[in-house]
Amino acid sequence: MTCSSERREDGQDKVDGLTDLPINVIYQIQEHMDIEDIARICVLSSQWRHHDGPIKTFLLDIPVIDSSEHSIIDQWILYLSNGLMDFTLLNLENVYAPYKLHSVVFSMKLVYLKLSNCILRPPCSFGGFSRLRSLQLNRVIFELDVATYFLRFPNLKLLEFQECSGLHHLSIHAPELSTLKFEDCGIDIIKLDTVMDCRKLKVFGVFLQEVVSQNRQHEAMKWIKLLSSWPELRALVLDRYFIKFLASANVAGRLSVRLNQGVLGLYDLDFNNKDHIFSFLCILRSSPSLMSLRILLRASREIDVNHFEGQRCSRIDELNNLRALEISNFHGSRAELTFVNLVLASALSLQKIVVEVDKEVSESQAIKITEEL
Repeated sequence: MTCSSERREDGQDKVDGLTDLPINVIYQIQEHMDIEDIARICVLSSQWRHHDGPIKTFLLDIPVIDSSEHSIIDQWILYLSNGLMDFTLLNLENVYAPYKLHSVVFSMKLVYLKLSNCILRPPCSFGGFSRLRSLQLNRVIFELDVATYFLRFPNLKLLEFQECSGLHHLSIHAPELSTLKFEDCGIDIIKLDTVMDCRKLKVFGVFLQEVVSQNRQHEAMKWIKLLSSWPELRALVLDRYFIKFLASANVAGRLSVRLNQGVLGLYDLDFNNKDHIFSFLCILRSSPSLMSLRILLRASREIDVNHFEGQRCSRIDELNNLRALEISNFHGSRAELTFVNLVLASALSLQKIVVEVDKEVSESQAIKITEEL
């Protein structure tokens, strides 16, 4: 007893319950603490300040700074470069000061990468991320040349572009890719006719939100061939601009290559627009394996015409496998009601219909729509 007491008095063999914790336990505890508590605990334990081994996961949220101070971000990335696997860089506050991604990032063995408001200019030696599984890009500017336009991602599963630019020269080899989405990337993606080798792609989504000129029929034909090269495609989500673009590839009322997706999502459709109706029917007639159809309609206008009647169709034979129909922003127009009638006449295997009336519709009108349905 005396010996133990003397050791404590001499400061020897002290037991620090914090420092003695395994490093992985320390990481797990820190994940559930706020920054103030972490700062307090670091005063008590030196190991909490100076961790052994590389940092594997890091989120860097850049505050409002001038672009001249981006060298500070470079220093952070250089410090993190050894062993980092999951990296998120957010530069959302600096709208007019995109950060040019440091070249060391392209040599990291990353598995997950998420970037926002950055300039991506790979070095000539860069051929792709060999271990990357998920790549999410928001407001990223691509600056590619002949040596860097072709990128290889042998293990990539998820690829998302949002408000990105400079994509028209991009070509990607991603044989394991299962989900690919483009949102608000402009007509740059229209030129991606050799976009990628993605034979295992299951989910594909495009939201152009921009009118495509009428002289793009050649590019539309290339996209039809590209869609047909994805035999495992099961879900297709398109907005009205890309639907109209695809439909421009064929004047016969159906695409030359049939799509094999089981789920089709169509957004911002206007049933008062003759071109939208034609494009919409063209897609439906090219989808004989369709099992679920989800439609988000545009805000209603005063015009209430029925362009479905002008298409001279009483049924759509290709809807034999349709099981579920969901329509949002329903206004009860003649065209909308005619379409529901058309589906009921065509989809003999239909099991579920969900019609969500637009919130701007009055209660009395909603009751009338219910009665009509």
